[in-house]
Amino acid sequence: MLCCLILTFSICLTALLGDAILNVIRLPISRAFTDSLTHGLIGLITWIVVVQLYRGKFLVSKTFEVILSGFIASAIDVDHFIYNRSFDINEALHLGEHRPIFHSTSLLIVSTVVPYIFSLVYRIFWLNRLSWIILVSGMSHHIRDATRRGLWFYPIGSTKPLPKYLYIALLGILPHASFYLDTYIGKKFQILHKNTILRYIPYEEV
Repeated sequence: MLCCLILTFSICLTALLGDAILNVIRLPISRAFTDSLTHGLIGLITWIVVVQLYRGKFLVSKTFEVILSGFIASAIDVDHFIYNRSFDINEALHLGEHRPIFHSTSLLIVSTVVPYIFSLVYRIFWLNRLSWIILVSGMSHHIRDATRRGLWFYPIGSTKPLPKYLYIALLGILPHASFYLDTYIGKKFQILHKNTILRYIPYEEV
C-alpha cells in the first residue's frame, strides 16, 4: 500500500513538474515534446498503480500494459496533426476553438465501455484489459488538458476549465477509482453468471 501511495504522489508531482517546465519553455517543438512526455509519464505511472493494486507487487508480465498505457496517454495528441492534415508543429499547437476527435471525453467513454462490457459477458480477457487501459490512460490525458478548456462531452459541450488543485486530485484518484470500479463491476458479473458457463475472470487470476 505504501508503494501505491508513493506512486500516486509521483503522478501528481510529474504533472506539476511538467506544467512548471512548460511555463518557461517557448520553443514550440520543445513545448510539444515536454507536454507529450508529461502525458506519457502520467499514463505510465497511473497504470503501474493499477497493477500494484491488483497484484500487490509489480510483475514483469505486465510491463507491456504499462508501456502501452504511457504510449496511449502521449499519442492522443496525434489527432492535432490528423485534424490539420499537416505535420507542421505550429499549426498543431494552435487549433483555435477546434478540438480534435481523440479529445472528446464522451467518445472515449463510449468507445471503451462498450467493448469492456462485451469482454465481461464473453470472457475475452485481452479486450477487457485493452479497454480499461485505453480508458484510464485517455482519461489521464483529458483531465490534464481540462485545466485549459475543460472536459469535452460531445455533442453536449465542455465543462469549465478545471482548477489546478482539482485536476491534480483527479489524477491521483484515477488509478484507485478505476481499480475499485473494475473490481465492483467484475463481482457483479460473477453474481450474474454464477449459475452459467460464463464467469468473470479476475485480473489477479491471469
